[in-house]
Amino acid sequence: MTSAPTETSPLLGAPGPSHSPTAPSNPPDTEPITTNPEHRRVHWVDNLRAVLTILLILHHAALETGRAISPRDYSKVEIIPLSLFVAVNKSTLFNLFFFVSGHSASLVLKSNQSDYAFFQSRTLKVGLPALIYGMIGQVMLYFSLVFSWEDIFGSYKALWGFTRLAGPVAYVTILISFDYTYLLIRFIRRCPGSGSSGGSYRRGIYNKISKILSFPIAIGALVFVVFLILTFFDCLGVPLSLYPMSIVIPYDIPGPGAPLSFLFAYLTGVHFLTVKSYINDAGFTVNRGYIAFTISLAASFLALGIAQDLSPPLWEFINVGRLFNQTPFFVKGGFNPHTIFFAFWTAFMFFIVTILLVYIFAEAPWLDRDLGFWTRHTYPQTYINMIPILIAIFYLRGLHNLVLKWLLVGTAGVISSWLFVLIVAVLWKAAIN
Repeated sequence: MTSAPTETSPLLGAPGPSHSPTAPSNPPDTEPITTNPEHRRVHWVDNLRAVLTILLILHHAALETGRAISPRDYSKVEIIPLSLFVAVNKSTLFNLFFFVSGHSASLVLKSNQSDYAFFQSRTLKVGLPALIYGMIGQVMLYFSLVFSWEDIFGSYKALWGFTRLAGPVAYVTILISFDYTYLLIRFIRRCPGSGSSGGSYRRGIYNKISKILSFPIAIGALVFVVFLILTFFDCLGVPLSLYPMSIVIPYDIPGPGAPLSFLFAYLTGVHFLTVKSYINDAGFTVNRGYIAFTISLAASFLALGIAQDLSPPLWEFINVGRLFNQTPFFVKGGFNPHTIFFAFWTAFMFFIVTILLVYIFAEAPWLDRDLGFWTRHTYPQTYINMIPILIAIFYLRGLHNLVLKWLLVGTAGVISSWLFVLIVAVLWKAAIN
């Protein structure tokens, strides 16, 4: 008898409650899971989530390394590695977080855990901590830090220092809205029709939707075109577009396309088993995935590197040394080459690079191993990682090699964040025992 997968999300720490299904084996539309009743995890999801958290910390380290310098003190050659890394992250990292959240939601709801149990788990484990932190935790943490270590964390009068400690609250808010909408749709679909005519009408709609979804290439092409157009409008600064998000997320603003890209990523996660089956049916293998991902990622870095060199506005937009001294909107957006390129580049990153990475994690056996504590508890790190990053920035202020400084700061942030969570977990276990 196998166990149902627990809820695993990039914004979740401990596993939620799970129950054993009545079927003696995993049905074909569910992930293979461990038979250990103590853990019951989908390990590749945990491992992907941990990698994303590490990338998030390195991302913040790059932002802070760039913020701490004066652009005139460094050449473009020195700043461009950080700038390209941040630009690629903005187009993939946040989307991947929402993908894993959507996929974990789908796994839980395909098990015999009730919708209400999922609602309760998501609300208490994800939503409530974000609500408490956003209302009082951030303020208390900020003032305790700035009054104790003003040299490191800045003056209490600096609003910017406050926004750096915002954590994932804004993203959690969007995630919770997606989860609740998903649950609402499931509830509506289960509602009995008003009479036989109502039931027949609804079945007819479902049959039509099923026929449409039987053409995955056409659906993928349509979604690609919609995403491309709206991303282009975002770059233009069209008021009706879903961007900017600078009001909601004042610190680490995602790239053009958000939050539409978040929604697409979440829906892709919900239906990933179907997407993966299409990929496998096309004869794709994990070995081909390694090659395709390596080539596509290298091509994305190379293309953006060449484009920013040919287009000063594009360089101004991605320059990590100026991210905190300029408008977050796309620079000189219009019907021009650099805007068109960036829209296509963003779509490529979402539909090719992101999906290839997820496919590799889902199919590679070595990425589906249980790595224990280190990959199961990654939620607290998203809140606290800025503290060790800012401390490392302060003590490494005399180091002038930007890439080395960024790597050292990022490494300090990763190690310190995980050690903090480990210490808290050990103390908590000792207290309850």
